[in-house]
Amino acid sequence: MNEKIVSLLIGQHNQLKEILIGAKGQTESPKPNFELIIEQHELFKKKLGEHLALENGVFYPAILAGMREKRALEEKIVSTKKFIKEMKAIEVVVAAFFNTYNSAGALQEKWRDYPKNLNAIIATLLLRIESEEDGIYLEWDFWGKKE
Repeated sequence: MNEKIVSLLIGQHNQLKEILIGAKGQTESPKPNFELIIEQHELFKKKLGEHLALENGVFYPAILAGMREKRALEEKIVSTKKFIKEMKAIEVVVAAFFNTYNSAGALQEKWRDYPKNLNAIIATLLLRIESEEDGIYLEWDFWGKKE
């Protein structure tokens, strides 16, 4: 699996984006389906959990192990650890968003702010996805510690 890990992670990114696009589509509807949006939220959280388990449990540890094994510059290791830590901060923001809009009732009650907050979450995640796919994922073939 380690050889195909980057493809798998990118595929997961694409699934996550599709789910968010579906939720965003509901914000443009004159009669949004709050239950459907909550279903999309639940699916997103499940898929994000799977993605983070693979990324945090396999990908990042293997990258860091490969850097140590190949004697990367300490600055490179530190910057990679900082990058990983930044994702943890994004996870907190995403969790807070989904806690705010955790039921159809809460969503309906707070609907006025939902589209703006969803757009902010989407922008944050898209920026992170781009930085992973155009950055650290490209380093896998060199640093990734294959088992």
